[in-house]
Amino acid sequence: MKDNSSKSNGTICLDEINSSDSKEENNTANRKTEIIKFKKLTKNEKNNNKPNSKDVGKADLSNNRSTTGAWESGIKILESVKVIIPLKLLLTCNQIADRLTGEEFSILVNLTEKDNIIRLSEEFYIPQQVVSSTSIDYIPEDYNFNTVIHRHPDGLNSFSSTDKNFINQNFKLSVLYTRRDGFVGGVYNLKHSESIIQLPIEIVVDTGLEQIDISKINTVRDSFFKSSSRTNRRLLLNDSKGNGKAYGSTDDREADMFVESISRRANKDGELPFGMHIDRSREKTKNNSMFDLDKEDREKANKILEKLSEENLDYNLLKRILLEEVNDNIYELEGRLSEMEGAMYYGNPYL
Repeated sequence: MKDNSSKSNGTICLDEINSSDSKEENNTANRKTEIIKFKKLTKNEKNNNKPNSKDVGKADLSNNRSTTGAWESGIKILESVKVIIPLKLLLTCNQIADRLTGEEFSILVNLTEKDNIIRLSEEFYIPQQVVSSTSIDYIPEDYNFNTVIHRHPDGLNSFSSTDKNFINQNFKLSVLYTRRDGFVGGVYNLKHSESIIQLPIEIVVDTGLEQIDISKINTVRDSFFKSSSRTNRRLLLNDSKGNGKAYGSTDDREADMFVESISRRANKDGELPFGMHIDRSREKTKNNSMFDLDKEDREKANKILEKLSEENLDYNLLKRILLEEVNDNIYELEGRLSEMEGAMYYGNPYL
């Protein structure tokens, strides 16, 4: 009995030891978790765990967009109002302006609105008015129009303070016209409680014509010297058929053809008309004539003209020769002016 009791007591002791050990292990584990839980964060860990304000903002915007849908309202934003004016009204204003002597005037029309576009009617009305070159005085009468076209002297392309205070506010649309430039501007008046909001307008004159296809029209242009500056002189193709390019275009082939055309016009003695000669090593034409043709140049020109019989006289060639000489003289004069400007600016003791 003693042995059994001792064994049982020993077993109980071992169990108690094991249970105590397990409790200690659990306590140590809990302490470790507590240590890990309350571990002090480093600076890098703080930065990594810190939420990004941009991401938060994007998330908020995306949430608002998905929930409210206010970001895709489909509302059009108009910076100006498009106004289509018939050509008849422009011709009407031109005729009235031509029959006056510079005075201002006004005509009245009606407008219709559709798809954010305003179109004026061709029918117009001339109200009773007393006008001068700087003012308009309307005589009271009954009419029902919502648009005024007001004439200004040429160059005055904006409304005056009088126009804004006494004319524009009485109409839904005000258009400004000058004889030289036509319809130059205007304002669209929006009423808001007791005030008016004025929007600028974009004017389009309706000529009644659609865009015409001109692809079948091929242009042919005769080109000569272009003397844009003393240091920027270009050779252009110069034949009767033209080059089909804009004035001022050139390439090496065209320069060669121009030199050959000059050489073909030389007479038997190798002289060229109007004092021109060819530097074949550089394939350029040079001009040694003065702005005013001297006696020697005139004699050379007369000799060349005398050798041409009337039946073989090429007037087109003669015209081209004269135009070339005029361009050369203009180039020479431009060069002299450039030299004079340089001398005046930098100083030249030989001037």
